Amino acid sequence: MTPDVPSAARLDGRDWLIERVWPASGSDPRLSLEAHCDDVVRGGRVDAEGTVTLLEPDEDPALPALGAVAGQGRLIAHRPGRRAVVQIHDGRSYAKIVPSGKAPRVAEAHGRGRSFVSGFRLPSIVPHQFDSASVVCFSALRGRSFSALGADPRLTDTEWAAAWEAWSAGWSASVRTADSDGLPIHGVAEEKAVLRMWAARASPLFGEGTPDVVDRVAARLDAAGPPSALSHRDLHDGQLLWDPDQGVGLIDLDTCSRADPGLDLGNLAAHIDFAVTQGRWPGERASIALESVLHTSNALGVEPHRLAAWRIAARLRVACVNVLRPRWRIAACAERASIEEEISRDA
Repeated sequence: MTPDVPSAARLDGRDWLIERVWPASGSDPRLSLEAHCDDVVRGGRVDAEGTVTLLEPDEDPALPALGAVAGQGRLIAHRPGRRAVVQIHDGRSYAKIVPSGKAPRVAEAHGRGRSFVSGFRLPSIVPHQFDSASVVCFSALRGRSFSALGADPRLTDTEWAAAWEAWSAGWSASVRTADSDGLPIHGVAEEKAVLRMWAARASPLFGEGTPDVVDRVAARLDAAGPPSALSHRDLHDGQLLWDPDQGVGLIDLDTCSRADPGLDLGNLAAHIDFAVTQGRWPGERASIALESVLHTSNALGVEPHRLAAWRIAARLRVACVNVLRPRWRIAACAERASIEEEISRDA
């Protein structure tokens, strides 16, 4: 049974917004969460009764290095038991803390993403004094996320379009020139497995009909092309940073794989779609972004039916992820209903 996670909790005299929620894992039956109060972030848990408990910023038994790192900066992200990110006080680097022994794999995976350097500014791994088995430090990149830009009413359409044109040029250059040999393969079978995993987690909140929707959306992925190009595999508006002087930065490279180039483009389009459903971006701004995605898809030879297959699969996955988050549950249900209506109409 999925707990009824509250959208906010008052703890220690402060009001905390529950921003992110993840399924239970391991032996702990509670869901993990991330709560925000102004610019303060805390990881926490929610039990079957919906009771929220928060961890201290340096507390996580599964991340033993967090205590030492948190004292040197500000916690900005925390998924209990899995990872945390601390902005170091010098402002020039970020530390990613993972369970002991996993940091070398994070560094290795990040290195595979260096192929994007032909089109983007990328963070570099920088030396640090923390436990090398549990911590990887990355250089900070100048710029604001596309996610924040899209929600900024002061931004002009000209500035917005310039950011997307720069992304399109960089993406096309990277995918065309990068050598994807040796990268982990992420094909249709792998994507279907990810989709079904998230659908199983979300189905108690969506109710009846979810398995049938998943089957029909997953079947569309059979139209996808073979894994043939460099893929970020988690491309969305929060991973892209824009600076008018320095161009586009790309972060979180540790999921890079070899995939159909339609995967990233469909995933990005799905996040743009959901930004409108959430009310974060106006429709006109999303249209400019989607036009850039479609232009890039054409430039890379991704046929419309392939892009459509990846896009609707990503839309469903994004809805499944966000239905667990109280703030976006209504938007996620609306997105799932839209998907069901679309596939029924097409049928």
